[in-house]
This record gives sequence, structure tokens and C-alpha cells, in this order.
Amino acid sequence: MKLTFGKMIIVIVLVVALLGGGVGGLYLIQRFSLLGGTASAQEAGTPSAAESGQAKAASPGPGMMLPMKERVINLADSGGFQYVKIELALEFDLPDARNLKGDAYKKRQDEFIKEMASRRPVMEDIITMSLSSKTSDMLIKAEGKQQLRDELKSKLSGVVGEHKLTNVYFTQFIIQ
Repeated sequence: MKLTFGKMIIVIVLVVALLGGGVGGLYLIQRFSLLGGTASAQEAGTPSAAESGQAKAASPGPGMMLPMKERVINLADSGGFQYVKIELALEFDLPDARNLKGDAYKKRQDEFIKEMASRRPVMEDIITMSLSSKTSDMLIKAEGKQQLRDELKSKLSGVVGEHKLTNVYFTQFIIQ
């Protein structure tokens, strides 16, 4: 069988694609467990919580989430033309909800959202005031976002009552 230039190109492309797919597949198998787990912090090249000095007690799973509404806030840049569009989710450790799954978790989350309704205006004010005191230069960097996260966690912990706020997540963060 005589290979023409066009057929040879097709064969080369197929061989390269197969090799690339194989290498990519091996990478994914090494990176992730076959049971659907995610890469560990060490495999991902990031320090573990213990290595970074932020070791926490092991948690049985994600805490109870309290989503906060999306907001657009002017930043403290000179001229006042910069703003941030942000949406947060607050994570709480609720002892009575630690082992809940499915419908039971959803029901407890709905109850928790109702419990927190009277505190939301104060929480939203804290978020607005904290953000409006920041500049875009501060928030554009990962360190600035982490400082904001720590500040919000500290300030919000004072108004959430007996509930333990464990983390603040940015589910949307756009600076314009």
C-alpha cells in the first residue's frame, strides 16, 4: 500500500492524538483517584493546612451554608469609578446538622436561613462597609482577597449569635 502525502498527514495526526490522549489519561489517573476523589493539596503543589500554619480540626464535611445576596459596591479608589460585584456564601458549624444528608440537610438549611433572617441587615451592612473601604489595588491580589475574607469572618462572627462561622466563600468576585 502506497501512502500519499495526505494519507501520511492523517496517520501522523491520528498517532499524535492517540499518544496525547494516552498521556493525558495517565496524568488524570495519577492526579485523581479512580473513585472520583480530588487531588490532594500536596499533589496539586499547594501546601497542606498543617504546612501553611493554618491547621484546623478535621471536619466531618461541609458546614451549613448561608448564601448572601449579590451586591455591587463602590470601592474607595480616588474618583470613585471602581466597583466590585460580589456574592458570598457563609459556612457555619451547626452541631445538629453535621451528619445530615439530602432532604434532611435541605430542611435544616431552610430553618437556618429563617433563623438568620433578622441578622441579615446587620451582616449585609458589615459586608458593604468592609468592601467600600477597600481599593481595587488591594482586592485585585490574592492576599487582598484573603485579608478581606479574614476581616469579614472576624466582623461577622460578632453578629451571628451562638452559631460558629467557620468560613467565608466568594462565589462571585468581579472588579470593574
